[in-house]
Amino acid sequence: KWERLLALRGAVNKALELARAEKTVGKPLDAEVTLFITDDAQKKYADALTYKLAELLIVSDVKIVVVSADAAGETDAVDIGIPGITAAVRASDAPMCARCWTHDARVGENSAHPELCPRCAETVG
Repeated sequence: KWERLLALRGAVNKALELARAEKTVGKPLDAEVTLFITDDAQKKYADALTYKLAELLIVSDVKIVVVSADAAGETDAVDIGIPGITAAVRASDAPMCARCWTHDARVGENSAHPELCPRCAETVG
């Protein structure tokens, strides 16, 4: 499992570097990543895909979209070097947590800590 997770992390980091070079995102926590995965790759990486990928990849959000092998090349994603998986990186438009710097649409839900995401608001009490 960890071999697949680390391979995925290294591959997605290449896509993040491309997005940074193109000025799509600044730091990785400004990014949201969409992984387009074929059925075969989903089966091979099933145990790895249940992990908290946003934390592993150090990005604000990760979405997984299962696509057919025929449709895999029709997305705006880049080839990350893992067969059956491509990645699209975009800048998050969610507000940023003042404590952990992740972008989360739920920032501000806690009235006692309106500048924090729910995880950080719970941590600081």
